[in-house]
Amino acid sequence: MNNSCKSVSKLRNSWRNHNLCKFFEKSLLKDKTLNYVILHRHNSQAICVHKNRGKLFSKKYCFGRKLSNFHHGPEYGRHSFMAEEEITDEAATKILREHEMSMVMKEDFDSKNLNPVVGFDSNILPSNSPLEDRRAQAKFHHNTDLGMLFGVFDGHGGHQCANAVCDRLFMYLALALLPHKDLSVTLRDLDSGKPWPALLEWYQHSKLPPGKSLRPHQVQRLRRFMEKRLSGEIVISNIEDAMHHVCIELDSDILNDAQKQTVYKMLKHARPDLAAIDCAMSGAVACFAHISQDIITVANIGDCRAVLGSRDMVKKDRWIATPLSRKHNAMNEEEKQRIYSEHPEFERGNIIKNERLLGSLAPFRAFGNARFKWPAKTINEIAFLSTDSDDDIGVGGDYRIPDQSNWVLPFYRSPPYLTAKPDIIQHEIQPNDAFLVLATDGLWETMHKHYVIQLIGEQIDRMEGKTDMNNADISASDILDTDSAFFGFEDTNAATNIIRHCIGQTFDGSSRRQVRSMLNLPQRESRFYRDDITVTVVKFNPLG
Repeated sequence: MNNSCKSVSKLRNSWRNHNLCKFFEKSLLKDKTLNYVILHRHNSQAICVHKNRGKLFSKKYCFGRKLSNFHHGPEYGRHSFMAEEEITDEAATKILREHEMSMVMKEDFDSKNLNPVVGFDSNILPSNSPLEDRRAQAKFHHNTDLGMLFGVFDGHGGHQCANAVCDRLFMYLALALLPHKDLSVTLRDLDSGKPWPALLEWYQHSKLPPGKSLRPHQVQRLRRFMEKRLSGEIVISNIEDAMHHVCIELDSDILNDAQKQTVYKMLKHARPDLAAIDCAMSGAVACFAHISQDIITVANIGDCRAVLGSRDMVKKDRWIATPLSRKHNAMNEEEKQRIYSEHPEFERGNIIKNERLLGSLAPFRAFGNARFKWPAKTINEIAFLSTDSDDDIGVGGDYRIPDQSNWVLPFYRSPPYLTAKPDIIQHEIQPNDAFLVLATDGLWETMHKHYVIQLIGEQIDRMEGKTDMNNADISASDILDTDSAFFGFEDTNAATNIIRHCIGQTFDGSSRRQVRSMLNLPQRESRFYRDDITVTVVKFNPLG
């Protein structure tokens, strides 16, 4: 935590209402169960008066992420900002590395189609409980010419939709890229009772929950997708078409599976599938990449990001960051204009409020989130599905159903307001392109893309012994005027290294203590300081 301090008296003098500040201080000293009060929040900073051994101290804290989504003003807390017992550096490293994985790829492409991917590093650092981020890595099982797939997925309002997208999206994409002849054979095999074919070889971390096996209705959805391709209803001529169609189809299937549950309400003794409703009512954003031969194709829905890292051919120790995705939120003016153009003029003042869709949702594109897509009548029908269910179940599984009147958002007049249509960017790999970073917004809201790319580039150079960074013309510390090497590069996994730097940032540099503090936060409070962070770094074979 930042040690930039003010005395309590100076802090009090900087406030308009001196008596109010005195009241807060007296409350802290009087109530032995209280340990701090946050007097002011701004972005990722907070002025906090906290108590330690009966005395008051004032500090400016950095929480590692913007706090603009949370309320401003006084907030009391019962945990201590100055923990009596801090975790050790070894314990912090163990936490950071719990979900990391690294893979070196075999040369399984033929000589004409060299595998552009030499390996990848990936890691997840949870903050939410349960974890809402997901990741997926796979290659095509029978046809290596089709390349490899990498994706990161960030759930919101629950983990269910992120689970579904992570488990099913690449299956749709594998079917989208199969030739018609193979599709016909696959359908015949399924009709004859053969098991679902192994289209993909997955790379899954053993400590994270494995993907669930396909349920019967999900298999039927995939069969229907194959039939649409064979009938010509869906025409796919390239990878961009495939990515576009699979995102739209999967989102439609998720919503239809939930909407179908209204039928069960009319059937006696029938019970709706609450898991399907969970999936549709929660949401997920995604950023995934298809890499084949020398082409990278990135599809993005929401505010996850993909950034390419390339070596500067003039200054060999400098790295260039090239975005391969566009964020779909209020920071993207084109995205705002797209939304305005799809709805009546009289709604313009209410569609985007406080930089959120209908004042509620930060990403402007996402899977699921049925409350932003269905007609109001359908939303109400789904809301009433749980009225005959047991009290401890309710719609959503993880929460009880709210008042039905709250399910339809204010100013909800011309749905759908949200889409799962992806933005797609294609890039031809150049000799100086070294790696691709896919990450959820837990990373990007805290670290600048140039800083991330420079850090990974420096790590690659050090591990390969190509340069002495003490004599380099530029380093990551030069980009943001911080000490980038406060840990050195003790993590061989590039994703873990980036996450360590991400949570270790403070206003006056970075520190091991900040890492220990961020990892030592109670689970119930961690989400107020940072989001789940998922990072995958895909490394390329040198070309040329």
